[in-house]
Amino acid sequence: MGQLVIKSFICLITLFSCKKNDYECKIHYQYVVYKKNDNDYRMKVYCENFLYLSNSSNDTLRIKTKDIIEKYKFIYKKDTLNLKFINDEDIFVLPKSSIDLNCIVDLDKTVSSYPETMADSLQFNIFDVSKKKFLDKTKDYEIMNTRNFMIYKFNKKALDSLNYTL
Repeated sequence: MGQLVIKSFICLITLFSCKKNDYECKIHYQYVVYKKNDNDYRMKVYCENFLYLSNSSNDTLRIKTKDIIEKYKFIYKKDTLNLKFINDEDIFVLPKSSIDLNCIVDLDKTVSSYPETMADSLQFNIFDVSKKKFLDKTKDYEIMNTRNFMIYKFNKKALDSLNYTL
């Protein structure tokens, strides 16, 4: 009987101490990456995103990457694409703190030459499905074209499967 009371007490404490993952998410940086394909002279286009996750609570937040993938969708022109992460481990944001979370999107597009004009931030948006609105950008938001990933190391053998490593 005593063990049942203790287990019930522990369940109640756990239930009441769990907080909703309430965090703010904005776009911090976006890099439009043009990678040359070895098979021909065309370049495959990706967008590497840095999401700014801010925790204003007094508790450490645990956010599942699966939840982020379901909640946010990358919008490029008329295409809706999923964000991809290095792995599916949970993300932890300390109390009263923030982190930049790196993710990538294969735009499923090829071009014949590196663009001479800067990327247009209006073409690369992330949509919050639950709030039904586009994510805001941070004050120091930046978008630029590049030939190299900022965090990811490109794996040429896995060009189509988005297999990247740090």
